[in-house]
Amino acid sequence: MCADLSLARRLRGLGRLAGWAGVVALLWGCPAAPLGDVAKLEELGYFAYTPPEKLAAAREAAAGPGFPFYDEGSGRFFWADAETLAEGGVGSFLGELAPTLERIGVRLGELSESWDEAYSVRVAGREVLIYGPEEQEEARALAAVRTFALVNDLLAAAGSAERLYAVGGDNDMVAVLLTPDLLELLSARAEVESWRPYLPTEDPPWYGMPHAGSG
Repeated sequence: MCADLSLARRLRGLGRLAGWAGVVALLWGCPAAPLGDVAKLEELGYFAYTPPEKLAAAREAAAGPGFPFYDEGSGRFFWADAETLAEGGVGSFLGELAPTLERIGVRLGELSESWDEAYSVRVAGREVLIYGPEEQEEARALAAVRTFALVNDLLAAAGSAERLYAVGGDNDMVAVLLTPDLLELLSARAEVESWRPYLPTEDPPWYGMPHAGSG
C-alpha cells in the first residue's frame, strides 16, 4: 500500500532537499511509472510552466511512482489546505498561483479580502463570496470549492483549456493545473481512488472528492 496524503504532506520538506523521485520510491514502496510517461507528459505540455533551472528535477519527479508527484517545482502543484483558505488564506493562495496564471493569460490584478460576518475576496475586478455568516459550519469545504471555482472561471474567460483540480481534501488538499489530456493521463496513474484529481463541488459530504465506491 502506498503512503497516504498526510504522510506525503509531512515529508514535502524532505522532498525538496532530496528530490521526490528518490524519496517517494524509497518510502512509498510503489512501482516506478514507465519512463515513457515522461515523454508523454512533455508532449502534452506538462512542463510548460516549469522554470528552466527546475526542469531536470521535475522530469525526475514525474518518472517516479504513480500520481500525484507533489512536485511544487513543476509550476503546476500548489498546497491548498482548506483550513488555511477558510481562515483568510485565499488571497495568499491566489498570490502563489499568480505567476503561473499570468503565463496562461490570467491577470488577477489587485487582490483584497473582506472580513465581517462573511469572508469575500476581490480579484480581477470582481467580488467573490467565499462563505457567508450562515455557512460557518461548511466554511472549510466552501472556501476550497469557491476558490477553485473562481480560478476556473478566470481560466475559462481567458480561453485556456487549463483547469485547477484538487487532489485529496481538507488539510491535505493539493491543487494542480491540468488540461483535459493531462487530467486523463494523470488520473490513470492515480494509485488509489482518493488521489484522482477532481473539481470540488458544493455537494456534501464529499464535496466532489473521489472515494471508495464513487466510481
